[in-house]
Amino acid sequence: MEFTDNREMKEKNPWHTSMTIIITVIGVIAIVALVTVAVLQNRPVPQKYKYGIVLDAGSSHTALYIYKWPAEKDNNTGRVEQKHSCKVKGKV
Repeated sequence: MEFTDNREMKEKNPWHTSMTIIITVIGVIAIVALVTVAVLQNRPVPQKYKYGIVLDAGSSHTALYIYKWPAEKDNNTGRVEQKHSCKVKGKV
């Protein structure tokens, strides 16, 4: 009688089936993987370049210059390049 009671108890308890354990382990692994991917994707990407804009507004013309330089500088100095410029002639 005691043997049959234990057997019935195991059959009623869903955690004793191997399929349930496998599904639970796969679910936990999937959740850990999703959280890891979410954390890694939210890291800021290091910038390769920084940019600056100069507006030269004079009495006879206005000019816009866009400059670019490496974000990582050697000895706290950087080489600046002029990338674009736009000049507008006219008087204010």
